[in-house]
Amino acid sequence: MKRFLKKHCFNIIMMIIFLLGIAIVAYPTVSDYWNSKVQSRAITDYRNTVDSTDNSELERMKTAATLYNQALYSSQQSGKPVPDGTADYEDVLNINKDGIMGYLVIPTIDVELPIYHGTEESILRVASGHSPASSVPVGGVNTHAVILGHRGLPSARLFNDLDQLEKGDYFEIHILNDMLCYEVNDIKIVEPKELAQLRIIGGEDIITLVTCTPYGINTHRLLVNGKRVETTEVDLLIYSEARRINKAYVAIAVGIVLWTLSMVVLLYVSSKYKTRRLSREEYLRRRAILDKYQK
Repeated sequence: MKRFLKKHCFNIIMMIIFLLGIAIVAYPTVSDYWNSKVQSRAITDYRNTVDSTDNSELERMKTAATLYNQALYSSQQSGKPVPDGTADYEDVLNINKDGIMGYLVIPTIDVELPIYHGTEESILRVASGHSPASSVPVGGVNTHAVILGHRGLPSARLFNDLDQLEKGDYFEIHILNDMLCYEVNDIKIVEPKELAQLRIIGGEDIITLVTCTPYGINTHRLLVNGKRVETTEVDLLIYSEARRINKAYVAIAVGIVLWTLSMVVLLYVSSKYKTRRLSREEYLRRRAILDKYQK
């Protein structure tokens, strides 16, 4: 065994390096796949609960959410606290009692994420979160919902491609048994302290998607603002459009190819060096035999 290890030590080390390299390069893809499965399961559970809930109960929850938004708007306009008797934030739209109020779909960048109550780090690492200071996303005048998501995590895509959205694109908010459609009408970059300006605008029905930017640096915030439109206006949204290529997956694929080629070149050089070394040893052996007979 020791002889085998000594003889093939270099090849074993190269193989270990090769496998580690593949693991490092493949980790984001595998992790994102697993996280996507978890997100899909959460969304499926949400849909199943909605489908099995009586329509009267769904309407009651929508009414409670609308009243919550009205109270929040009045509070922001008057500067006074939300009146007593208003539903608790954590209870609004919490049909599954797991913190999910609905889910977000952005077809052009292939995003489908649960929307949780709150913006704690534990939430934003796996899904999108709703800002408690904003309207809950049930639509209607005098509403402005703010939904946040991380960008640049190695374990999940989340809002990685949010910067690819352009004015005129669409995204969907699925709340209970309703699907609300929003058209992107404004995109801008601000400093984190400017997020406080995301207040409710009278007469408007808007949603702002928020993530960090620049990618991996996160000193500013990217705001993608959407204005409510009727689904008939866009003919089932963008499903007829080609989905944009995920640059992260392209980079990973290129990385794997380059790593593989590098390992092949190293192994080839190693084999050539080994062959030359053996030839040198054979030459010395023959030279020793010749010298022996010449004496």
